[in-house]
Amino acid sequence: MNIEIVYGDAINQTLLSLAVEIGTTVGQALQQANLPIEYEQAGIFGQVVSLDKVVEANDRIELYRSLVISPMQARRLRAKKAVVRKQRRSSPLPLAGEG
Repeated sequence: MNIEIVYGDAINQTLLSLAVEIGTTVGQALQQANLPIEYEQAGIFGQVVSLDKVVEANDRIELYRSLVISPMQARRLRAKKAVVRKQRRSSPLPLAGEG
């Protein structure tokens, strides 16, 4: 039977199609795929599952990595950058000969 494994990093996303035997677990499928990444959790179609969950035909195993920065902290940084950009745009340009 066929399944998919999806994972990504900050830049790329990868989708891998894999043929596995009936009765294969998530953990066995990941071992068979021999992936070059580390992950925190695995899920199937957005639901976190244990590695001993048996996969079904056409399941999509998703690998979840830990966050580099918390969503709240990322929002604060974006807001801070937006304020700086706005200040730069609103500040008057110096006249010729000034400076």
